[in-house]
Amino acid sequence: MALTKAQCREIFEKFAGSDGLLTPHELKNAIKSLAGAGNLSNNDLDKIVVECFQGMDMDGDQKITLDEFITDMTKPARTKKLEETFKQWDKDGSGYLSRAELKAAIMETMDGETADEICDQINDDQITLDEFMALCN
Repeated sequence: MALTKAQCREIFEKFAGSDGLLTPHELKNAIKSLAGAGNLSNNDLDKIVVECFQGMDMDGDQKITLDEFITDMTKPARTKKLEETFKQWDKDGSGYLSRAELKAAIMETMDGETADEICDQINDDQITLDEFMALCN
């Protein structure tokens, strides 16, 4: 379930530092407080924080702004999942999937023929996130 902008603002303001930004440590405190993460090991919680933080920190500056937080937290779950999948498959972190990266990822769950059929729908060797989203819809 996505949050409203008002809910996001309230949560963000409660946990952000005096600089008005969220650090990984502050995000961890927010998750612990809001999700009741008491049954998670510190390692598991750290993994969740890293994944969440990477998804929210759009400019890579290791701090989350209110706008980044709202953008991420108000997205529908399917869109988030597709973006996470894209990032996972983008092995070299280039911001696009090569035909080889896409085919390798597809072949983890499908046969080579199906992977070829899907890859044949791609016009070039640089699949952007937007192209990936369109392909998955």
